[in-house]
Amino acid sequence: MDVSGRNYVQSKMPSVGLGTYQIRNEQTIFSVIDAALECGYRFIDTAQIYGNEPAIGRALKELLPKHELTREDIFITTKLSPANQGRLAAGKSIERSLNNLQVDYIDLLIIHWPGASKVQVNDPDNKRLRKESYLVMEEYYIRMCLNIRPLYLSFTCSCFLKCNTPLI
Repeated sequence: MDVSGRNYVQSKMPSVGLGTYQIRNEQTIFSVIDAALECGYRFIDTAQIYGNEPAIGRALKELLPKHELTREDIFITTKLSPANQGRLAAGKSIERSLNNLQVDYIDLLIIHWPGASKVQVNDPDNKRLRKESYLVMEEYYIRMCLNIRPLYLSFTCSCFLKCNTPLI
């Protein structure tokens, strides 16, 4: 498996995916994912802050075999919440997403927003927490590449606009 970050995403990430924002009801999640897989969707986007990772994990566990698919056939994206920035919180959060989604790796892990919850934009702690989060993500990526434990294959930051560059 090629895991060289950008190349991996460019070669594997489908151009159309199923976004799961505001879908929290377990039966709805199951029905939507079932229909999406039936129609040929192979990309599922979620986020910790959406509160639906556990239901998505349960749905995929049941639905992938139904559609004769494996984990490797699906591209999964999730996002590190602003509430989970910093060394300790980011590491625990990544493990929680892996457990919630019931997967050994995440194809693309994104920092959901380039700022930490309850920290002002210009507070020096904000920059430190972002850096720590990024470094934790990098450590997990290296561990995955070394087959220490498959975790996620690429990572980036959401809302990466030119105006946000000073925040990162």
